[in-house]
Amino acid sequence: MNKDSPHVVSAAFGDLFRAGDALQALARAGFAEGELELVGFLDGHVPNLSGFCRNMGMPIEHASYYQACFEDGGALLVIRTRQRNDSQFAASVLRRYGGIFPPTMN
Repeated sequence: MNKDSPHVVSAAFGDLFRAGDALQALARAGFAEGELELVGFLDGHVPNLSGFCRNMGMPIEHASYYQACFEDGGALLVIRTRQRNDSQFAASVLRRYGGIFPPTMN
């Protein structure tokens, strides 16, 4: 990976409030608004996430995994960082708040 390429960390949340809590924790920890993306779905009518995942720099196989996570609604929180340590910290915050990771990220 190019050192200038962003590291992307993402997790699904079945509870929008927990996703919001994770987002606030990341902001308090110093992550910039431009590094954080929260997308919420209130019901199971989720658009195809392939283009979104590709544009965010996530592996395309994560799109189908996340698609299945949102059958009853939920949120997807994506963090884009420049430092590997920041991405590891972000993943630990997402885990603490109940984030659900694709199998390839566990």
